[in-house]
This record gives sequence, C-alpha cells and structure tokens, in this order.
Amino acid sequence: MDASMMVRMKELEDENRRLRKMYAKERLKAAMVQLACAAFGISQTCYPCSARLDAKNVEIADWRVRLTNNQRNWGFGLCFLYLRNVKRLRLITNASIASTGSWNLVYASNPKSG
Repeated sequence: MDASMMVRMKELEDENRRLRKMYAKERLKAAMVQLACAAFGISQTCYPCSARLDAKNVEIADWRVRLTNNQRNWGFGLCFLYLRNVKRLRLITNASIASTGSWNLVYASNPKSG
C-alpha cells in the first residue's frame, strides 16, 4: 500500500467513526421521544406538531364548554356534528384523531364568514 491509500483509509475510518457516533445519538433521541410519548400517552406522530392558537380556537373552546355543561348526555360525536352543522364551524381533522374522540382538533375559520 502506498501513502495516499493509507491516508484515504484513515480518512474513511474517521468518517465511519463520526457516522456511527451520529447514528447512536439519533437512535438515543428516537428512544427518548418514544419513551416520552408513551409516558404522556400521545402518538409519536403528534410529537413534532405545535398547537395553533387563534381567536377561532377560543370561540370553539367556549362553545365546547357550554355544550358539555348544558348537554351532559351528548358525546363527542354529537357535539362535533352540532358545531359543524348547526354553528357552521369547519373542523379540520385527521381521521385517526377524530376516531379517538379527542377534542385536540385544529379549527378553521367559519366558511360562511370567509
């Protein structure tokens, strides 16, 4: 082996060492996210998401509280349909989120008000 091949081999070994270290860090990070999501009972697909707060969400939250106080026998589905069909509040949902009955939904603006 000549000197240039030895230098190249050393460079490749250093790069390989760096990549293994980076891979180990990413695996550790993924394991920590998985553990945290399991501890808090949330999906790992929800982990990187951030909440959107706006005036429409405040209005929806207010309606939700009033509905659950006044109509104690209504479940998630009936409240959802009331807000969508009667109050004309358009709810943007993910089918898997909606099927869980979770109130953690993103609300869009009223389609009739623009």
